[in-house]
Amino acid sequence: MSAVIQFSVLGPVEAAVDGRPLALGGHKPRALLAALVAEHGRVVSVDRIVDALWDDRPPRSARGLIQTYVAGLRRAFETAGASGVLRREGNGYLVVAGAVDAAGFVERVELSRGHRVAGRLAEVVGALREALAMWRGAAYGGLAGPVLGPAAAALDEARLSALDERIDAELALGRHQQLVGELTGLVATYPLREGLRASLIRALGHCGRQAEALEVYRRGRAALVEELGIEPGPVLRAAQAAVLGGGPLVATGPAQPAETSTSRARPAQLPAALPDFVGRADELAALSRALAPPPGGVAPPVAVITGRGGAGKSTLAVRVAHRLAGHYPDGQLYAGLAGMSAHPTPPEQVLRRFLRALAVDVVGDGIDDLATAFRSAVADRRLLVVLDDAQGATQVTPLLPGAAACGVLITSRARLGALPANRVDLDVLPADDARRLLAAITGDDRVHDEPTAASAIVAACGALPLALRIAGARLASRPHWPASRLAARLADSRLVLDELELGDEQVRVSVWLSYRGLGPAAARLLRLLGLLGAPDVAHWVAAPLLGVDEQIAEDALEELIEARLVDVASGVGGAAMRCQLHGLVLAFAAERARAEAGDGHADSAAVRRLAEAWLWLVTRIGASRPQATVAVHRRLGPTPAPLDPTLVELALADPNRWLDAERAGLVATVERAAEHGAHAAACDLASELTASVLVTGNHFEIWDRTHAAALAAAVRAGDQIAEAVLLAGLSRLRCEQDRFDEAFGHAQRALTLFEGAGDTQAVAALLAHVGSICRERGRLPEAADRLQAALRTARDLGDVPAVSYAVRLLGAVELEAGDISAAEAHLNEALALYRAAGNAHGEATALRSLGLCRRAAGDLDGAVRLFERARLAFDALGDELMVAYSERALAKTWIRQGRLDPAAARLPEVLRTCRRLRDRWGEAMTLRVLGELAVARAEWTAARDILGESIAVWTEIGADSGRARSLLTLAQALSGGGDHARAASVHDEARALLVRCGCGRSV
Repeated sequence: MSAVIQFSVLGPVEAAVDGRPLALGGHKPRALLAALVAEHGRVVSVDRIVDALWDDRPPRSARGLIQTYVAGLRRAFETAGASGVLRREGNGYLVVAGAVDAAGFVERVELSRGHRVAGRLAEVVGALREALAMWRGAAYGGLAGPVLGPAAAALDEARLSALDERIDAELALGRHQQLVGELTGLVATYPLREGLRASLIRALGHCGRQAEALEVYRRGRAALVEELGIEPGPVLRAAQAAVLGGGPLVATGPAQPAETSTSRARPAQLPAALPDFVGRADELAALSRALAPPPGGVAPPVAVITGRGGAGKSTLAVRVAHRLAGHYPDGQLYAGLAGMSAHPTPPEQVLRRFLRALAVDVVGDGIDDLATAFRSAVADRRLLVVLDDAQGATQVTPLLPGAAACGVLITSRARLGALPANRVDLDVLPADDARRLLAAITGDDRVHDEPTAASAIVAACGALPLALRIAGARLASRPHWPASRLAARLADSRLVLDELELGDEQVRVSVWLSYRGLGPAAARLLRLLGLLGAPDVAHWVAAPLLGVDEQIAEDALEELIEARLVDVASGVGGAAMRCQLHGLVLAFAAERARAEAGDGHADSAAVRRLAEAWLWLVTRIGASRPQATVAVHRRLGPTPAPLDPTLVELALADPNRWLDAERAGLVATVERAAEHGAHAAACDLASELTASVLVTGNHFEIWDRTHAAALAAAVRAGDQIAEAVLLAGLSRLRCEQDRFDEAFGHAQRALTLFEGAGDTQAVAALLAHVGSICRERGRLPEAADRLQAALRTARDLGDVPAVSYAVRLLGAVELEAGDISAAEAHLNEALALYRAAGNAHGEATALRSLGLCRRAAGDLDGAVRLFERARLAFDALGDELMVAYSERALAKTWIRQGRLDPAAARLPEVLRTCRRLRDRWGEAMTLRVLGELAVARAEWTAARDILGESIAVWTEIGADSGRARSLLTLAQALSGGGDHARAASVHDEARALLVRCGCGRSV
């Protein structure tokens, strides 16, 4: 099915594909599109486009810029699924597809004139209302110039003519009283337009306000004389004469049908639609369909717009109501129900107002009598009833008409689930629409000139329309401010609500209206979520935060969801509910948490309970997926109470995705626990996090932030054991980051503290870890000494995990030193220990290391088999970095077997994985193997370049043995390329470095 393309020029120039607005770029591309749409289907020459964009001052690069703008517009359409919209033809361009809203406007105006000829004045009004409701502002967004200026002026004049015709028809229908207010505003806006002024004079005269009518004439004549130097024309003079008694007060026209009796009131209570309305195309379409159903229904169509405070529910409702006014020719009733205020409007009061507007005498005061009278009054009418800001179904049910020809549009923060209705749930604006709204309020130039600042403002406002309107109005009222200044002021989450205030418009007040209606538990939960400061958390955190059972916590959470203060989404695998707070709601919640904190003990207990709950969960995940390494853990706090075991199953289904979802909550929990005196819980959780999931995915930020916060808390508390545990964790982090000097320093400090405490088990684990660091730095003799010491202590203690870890590392060191036999013996011992313990990760790591031994011994087929087994095991465990390591080992073996093509196919993806996971050691090693591949292909120049990159990374991270081996391969490349002297020099440098590292036997 081909895409539906719509161009809008009855306001700011827009384009949409299948109802979705396109991002058209800046002012110039938009003006270019406008020039083409103005001549839809006809070629517009490049010269004329130049005039449209730059008038008489085009830049030298104008034609090139036009090509760039056209290419950008084509790309926007094609991305949205519409190709071939813009076409080059001859010396110009044309639009060959899509519909233009201006054409729809003209069609409706023509339709109204057909109705007028037939004497159907109600249909005239309906058609013209539909036509005028299509307008969103000045034609072509006020674009001027020699090309677009005349086109815009012609459309604007057509709009005013249609307005004149609609008012004439409504006056002929006897709607004088209803039109006075509108006409007064129009005359103030267009003081020189005689037709509008004449209509106002006739409407006032018909209402018995002759003195005011004559004053309107006097002012009009004075304006015409002063501004244009002319006397009033015949239309205005005839209106004056009619008031003075010399002519009819109603303009002559077709005979009025019977339905135009002035005894039948036609209310028009809709507020004015905002001129800068942006986006919401899908919602507008859905509501229009819901409220303009095909005939034959038995019940009135009801549509409900729900959403959080500030989402633009009322704005959208008014927009839809104006658009549908022609579908409801008997009028529109509007009531603000003040549902979120302390005193919602009683339905009885609304019914009395509606009945008065319908010119129905009110009989009785009871709700049933009033509702019955209202339903009777609208039974044979086509009315639209708009009920804004409803508190609940109880408030709106008596206000519903019974007639199927009527329609009802309701807005509410509550979902009104008990009410049968079509629902549209309003979320924040998409980013592009949010920027367009900001631009509509502040001016396109300010957004276009500072796109980064504009994006920052949108982000700080969370794309919430109310916040964007306030921010935009503040910026518009301060023309001397750059957008970046407001963006900077909005960046502080503690002050953002202060910045989003403008008169009566305040985001804080909007959220407060929902907050004050909460019960104690729900209000407390919102404050605790604000204290936590994470915008997205798992649903189960509510119970430990509140310190209550799951049912009470769920009830409190449901109350927050119903109040639109918390959103819900499916979690990992779609099985676990997540709670999400809009950024401004989170800022409000944090503000209330600070304001209502009391002595802080309750908050401290809450974050401690949450940290302990997380600790139980992370511990179970770590136990289910043990690693080949051994982390130093010392439980400092109490054993946490268990949670639902299915939470562990969900996490293990996809650990990396789980951690991506939970990272904000985990980090926030550790940081808040550290801040609120719960240092033991903070330290336990930070330490446990390094057991598995953080290691396999190189989640450095979480590791770093949690350890930094917990370490600072441990130091403040004077807890040296906690300090040592966290220093050991930081050392492991720095090692994973290939920052080996820092890793060594942290490990030495931790070792000193554990030795002072007499903790030999921790000392053994740390000695093994220090041995690993020494190996990575290329200090093999020192590494072997540390590992032997660790192994002796671990064997004495019977610490099987530490023995497995130390003996595996010792085998790796012996392999690098060239002692293949000793290496295989130790690695086979490690393999057996890991297998006996059910440690799949350790087993896979040992298999890969044994493959390296087989390759070093020349058994290439045996090496391939071991690498394949390791790769499959790591893949099953979801460890993509070790999968990449196994792939690299395979590729290197294939190179030695002469299988260059499969090696060339695998290595680029391995390099991308290492770089994405920020593994510098892996990056350097992969570059070295790519260099070996280039040598095998006799691509000497490429080999030199690639190996130069590898050596640079080895040098940067301080890994001397790796640098030496890349130097050896570089010597081969230099020799192959004929530079034998330099090759010999590089080879000697590499040999000397390997000997210094303790790798002499492997040279």
